[in-house]
Amino acid sequence: TLNDPQFLEASRAFAERLLKSDEEAVADRIDLAYRYATARPATGREVEILTNLYQKNLSRFKAAPETAKEFLGVGESPRDESLDASDHAAWMVVAQTIMNLNESLTRN
Repeated sequence: TLNDPQFLEASRAFAERLLKSDEEAVADRIDLAYRYATARPATGREVEILTNLYQKNLSRFKAAPETAKEFLGVGESPRDESLDASDHAAWMVVAQTIMNLNESLTRN
């Protein structure tokens, strides 16, 4: 699921939803994402790990904005260009990670 174009596009839309939420703090957005994806709050350790993941990717995408735009360009639906590309891409990685958890995936 991690590199599937539809999964990436869904992660981008999920990240956009987080960025447009009323939550502004990284920890609060991570908790919101967990509530959306798993119907439970994130644990302190999960928040810590995903905050580090977000910050690492934000730095990476700020250093290479063309990489952020390329990553955000996967899929057919247009992205909201009013959102900062580096921030959006970093949140996309967080959303992608949460969506790939066993408890987020539906299995038959």
